[in-house]
Amino acid sequence: MSIKESLINLIRAIVSKLGLVTISEERYTVLTEHLPGMIYTGNEQWGAESVTGCESLSGYTTEEINSKERKWLSVIHPDDMKSVHEDSLSLNKDSLYLLQTYRIVTKYGKTRWVEDRKRFKFTDGRFEKVDGIVFDVTDRIKAELQLTKANEHQRRVSKVEAVGNFASGIAHDFNNALTPIIANCELMLYEIDRGSKYFEECKRRIRSILGAAETASLLVHRLQSFNRKDGGIENLQPIKIDSCLSETFKFLRSIVPTTIEISTYVENGLRTIFASDITIRQILMNLCKNSSQAISKCNKGRISISVRNEDIKVERYGMEKGEYIKLEVEDDGKGMTPEIMERCLDPYFSTKPEGEGTGIGLSVVNNIVRGYGGLVRIYSNVGKGTKVVIYIPAIQVEKEKVVECQIEEETVFGNGEKILIVDDEQYVIEATVGVLRSLNYDITHFISSPLALKEIKDNPNKYDLLITDLTMPGMTGVNLILEARKIVPDLRAILCSGLGSNGVYLTDRLKGAVEAYLTKPITRSQYSNVLGNIFKKGK
Repeated sequence: MSIKESLINLIRAIVSKLGLVTISEERYTVLTEHLPGMIYTGNEQWGAESVTGCESLSGYTTEEINSKERKWLSVIHPDDMKSVHEDSLSLNKDSLYLLQTYRIVTKYGKTRWVEDRKRFKFTDGRFEKVDGIVFDVTDRIKAELQLTKANEHQRRVSKVEAVGNFASGIAHDFNNALTPIIANCELMLYEIDRGSKYFEECKRRIRSILGAAETASLLVHRLQSFNRKDGGIENLQPIKIDSCLSETFKFLRSIVPTTIEISTYVENGLRTIFASDITIRQILMNLCKNSSQAISKCNKGRISISVRNEDIKVERYGMEKGEYIKLEVEDDGKGMTPEIMERCLDPYFSTKPEGEGTGIGLSVVNNIVRGYGGLVRIYSNVGKGTKVVIYIPAIQVEKEKVVECQIEEETVFGNGEKILIVDDEQYVIEATVGVLRSLNYDITHFISSPLALKEIKDNPNKYDLLITDLTMPGMTGVNLILEARKIVPDLRAILCSGLGSNGVYLTDRLKGAVEAYLTKPITRSQYSNVLGNIFKKGK
């Protein structure tokens, strides 16, 4: 039987297998001559005598294919060759048809995806020959891979949104729980006997608790921001971050193991950026925490932090030409493989054992930096460490509008002003009362908003300020303020919420008519500054 006859029989068999209608012998012949692929018949050595298409598919002529040691197998991509060969050898007389998709390497070094439809013939249980048709399906496979990638991206986005929504749900209770921790730590720092020989040690430990609590609060805030279109970046302002860096470096020393050396360099005259000191601090804490975990606990290591001005003179990495601040954090830890680097910025991706890592450290950093209009670049080699480079665009702004960011600010005390506090959580009330009394304010408090409103009705001229929680049973903080102002139209008010920045969107009815919106947990220094400014304006 000739090759052409074999191929016609192959096509006839495929047509029959697919349940298609029978067509004439002439049509079969036309199909073999114009089929957009390679048609072959082969022996156990996979010699292929092609009727059409071998050269257009692989770049090799039929003679070149048959001159190779392993015939058609030699054209198959090395990573796919074993599975293709083993699948074929595993066939027997009970399974005569095989469809395989694999890659080939053309004569010119290009990789193509092909679909190989084969029919095997056995005589007396022994392999006799194989007939096949090979189509180029590169475009289809690429489209499928792109669709898979898009679906995976959408799955990750949905996962981020789901966790963001979950974080929004727990934020109120979580931040309320952090409020007494932070407030009581600050009160202990304020009240501790400075003459005690244990003062410095107690101060260090309390600050460590404070740092952990503040980090936890920031973590919830960033989780909430993942499903926000603006990246969750609020309260940005033109700042000089020199003092912020100095204070953060001191704090880092308390959270990084003493076996790890920390070296820092900050260039004099850093440019102004549009950012927030809290998130700059969070960037450094997340990066240094990752670095310290990448350095073996049994060995000494080194983390280097560098912050300097950078001029981008040629567009690169998708960044426009211009002036930037360049922040680098480099360690000599275990480094990352290319596969890990490809996913290290994905939310919730972690290489740590289950229960030891959240996988959100670098994704949080990336989210913050993108909110700044900046860029994160990562360089890493296995066994040689990792370097994270962050570019933040600098801005030109009038000198008087630039804010010198500071972690610790001078405490502003009150003059006995009368403040009414309303919150439905007893431990939040107790902590807040303690903080405000330490700032020299006269405090009255309620855990019921209807009772607080009754107090205002009974004593309309008694209070200088109302501080209320946002979400409370019976009457929300927004409704309490609106009802209270029907009684005392010029009553000043501060609205607080454990919902974080997301709570701002629930206060539209007030149309900004509050002295401040504060997100829990609220620190003593925040109360000091906000109340100081409010009562200063009132004089």
